[in-house]
Amino acid sequence: MSIGKKLLIAVIFLIFFSFLTTLCFSIVIFRSSYSNLEKKTLDNNIERVVNGLSVVTKRLAADTGDWAVRDDTYNFALNGNDDYIKKNFIDQIFENKNLNLIVILDKNGQIVHGKAYDLEKHQEIPIPQEIYRYISSATFAGHKDNSSGESTDVILLPDSPLLVSLHPILSSLSQGPSSGVLIFGVLMDSAFVNDLSQTTASSISLWQENDTRIPVDIMKARTALTAPAVNYTETLNTNYAAGYTLLNDVYGNPAVILKTTVPRDVYNQGRLTVIFLFAVLALSSVLFGLIFIFIMKKTILTRFDALAEGVSIIGHTGDVSSTIALPASILGKKDEITDLADNINMMLGKIEETEFTLHHQQHLFERLLLYIPAVILVVDGQENIMLANKAFCALFNINEAEVIGKHLSNFVPFEEIVHTGDKVSEVEGSVLVIERRFKVGEHEKTFELTIITMSPNEYLIIGRDVTGEREEQEKLYLNDRLASVGEMAAGIAHELNNPLTGIVMLSQLLMQTDFPEDVKKDLSDINSEASRATDVVRNLLAFARKQPPAKRLTQINKIINDVLRLRHYEQTVNNIEVAALLDPDLPEIMVDNIQIQQVFLNLILNAEYSMTHARKKGKLQVESSVIDSKVVVSFTDDGEGIKEENMKKLFQPFFTTKEVGVGTGLGLSLCYGIVKRHGGMIYVKSKYGSGATFTIELPIDTSINNGDESGTK
Repeated sequence: MSIGKKLLIAVIFLIFFSFLTTLCFSIVIFRSSYSNLEKKTLDNNIERVVNGLSVVTKRLAADTGDWAVRDDTYNFALNGNDDYIKKNFIDQIFENKNLNLIVILDKNGQIVHGKAYDLEKHQEIPIPQEIYRYISSATFAGHKDNSSGESTDVILLPDSPLLVSLHPILSSLSQGPSSGVLIFGVLMDSAFVNDLSQTTASSISLWQENDTRIPVDIMKARTALTAPAVNYTETLNTNYAAGYTLLNDVYGNPAVILKTTVPRDVYNQGRLTVIFLFAVLALSSVLFGLIFIFIMKKTILTRFDALAEGVSIIGHTGDVSSTIALPASILGKKDEITDLADNINMMLGKIEETEFTLHHQQHLFERLLLYIPAVILVVDGQENIMLANKAFCALFNINEAEVIGKHLSNFVPFEEIVHTGDKVSEVEGSVLVIERRFKVGEHEKTFELTIITMSPNEYLIIGRDVTGEREEQEKLYLNDRLASVGEMAAGIAHELNNPLTGIVMLSQLLMQTDFPEDVKKDLSDINSEASRATDVVRNLLAFARKQPPAKRLTQINKIINDVLRLRHYEQTVNNIEVAALLDPDLPEIMVDNIQIQQVFLNLILNAEYSMTHARKKGKLQVESSVIDSKVVVSFTDDGEGIKEENMKKLFQPFFTTKEVGVGTGLGLSLCYGIVKRHGGMIYVKSKYGSGATFTIELPIDTSINNGDESGTK
């Protein structure tokens, strides 16, 4: 028989003997001695929790009774009173008394007034429909006519049970006849359970009996409690046990299962006893093992020790170039131990060769990832990041340890992943090139992404930042379009201006002639429409001329205040609230006062139109500040916002989302041209349905330069 078999037989015998002895002792001592004591502890804990719930119920009934025997409540149930509602149905009453519901009924059972309140969100909520069903039920009628006066019930709501207390409304001397019924209600939610847990010093949870998502232990308790059993106990695990009891609702049906959890101190005490027996067994096993080892030492264990020591040294040092050498006194003895030593030495030589090759390849791969400027990622089939290079970590200002294993949605918006994932092929070696724009930190960037399928569950992503290229292309496109449209607009405006002027003047002269009223009305319409066309031509000329700004040192806050003062009346009439958050330390900069005022006015008019068109009111927030040596002014409204497909068209001439005859589509184009001629930037951020923010950045320039943006006079 080989050495391994001999040692295996000896170890199995010792373990089997130890565990067999321990198992017998644990069954005899633990199960028979402690189970009854643990059940008694659980029953006492359930009783304490039920008593605590009874205290809460009595306190709620007392509060209901205090309110129900007040003269003002009595009169309110009879006649109604707005002053009573203003004084007693305020949020502070609900907060102070920890109430979620107050309902007052008249003597006919009709609701005079009621209010439900969310204590967590601190706001009024609709009265649950279950309250109306309860009021119209025969059970409520029986409680209302009860000679004892007050009663407390549990009503099941969709989210949590509601503990209600009702009391007949009497005079301050508790005399009748009753003018109605007062109902107080408290949600038995998580806050209620926490308070009850602290009061009873117990771990408590409540579960609705009809809840389909209850845990397995609650399902068992629900089945057990439908029988005549009052309480039910169950062992959850080695550390905790739980007790359960059932609360009925207002209709006498099972409603709420109350669960209390207690540590299994009794069980753990028994476990300590078992551990003690294990210790006794261990000592016995050690003694037996020592005898066994002493017998085997001369023939086996000495060489095993030498072999183990050699392996341990290599394991601690990591030096796979070392070899294991057995003591010289036993070199001549050829058996499994010497064969094992030879095989280990041969394996160490192979490991050393492989480690050298892997180290060289890893160093080459790390340098490749370090110096490639593009973002490189490897993700699995669930979009979890398996590898990320330095460029990716630098992009999000994180280290590699914070990236590996994280889902790609932690860095890239989830909708972009879903939108892209459908296009990626699972065929190995397939390539997909797409372009995506998403937010990185405080800035939005555009990336050209090359996605290569390495295997059905591994994908290589190479990202190149093309934000600057796309912005330059967009600027060139917009500038070229503005120039072309400007030339066309100038020609059209000049051709239309003279005939329109003649139409306006002639129609005004004809209106002074004694014509019939219907003719005069037609002439007035002609004059009005021609004047509107003249305004459009004037805007076209303003857009086409691109007059260089006449700059002078100006305080931007003053321009903002002037424009807001100009629009104050219209904003007040249209219920628009204005919040001006202006930096008082804003420096003076070189701008054309009139042109910048025109820009601000256009943006405010657009915001007013958006808000009144969407909601007939709104809030406009104007901010000014200094960021990165620039004066930054933003206009934020809570109007209808801008659709995503319209974002890139905003500053194009003649693009407008307003109705025909309301806008020409030149306002934002003019703003764009004025800001660009001041060496600044204008951009917009918006989510459709949530308003928009237009931001203007102007360079801080205090040099006196009138004329064009190049600085020539």
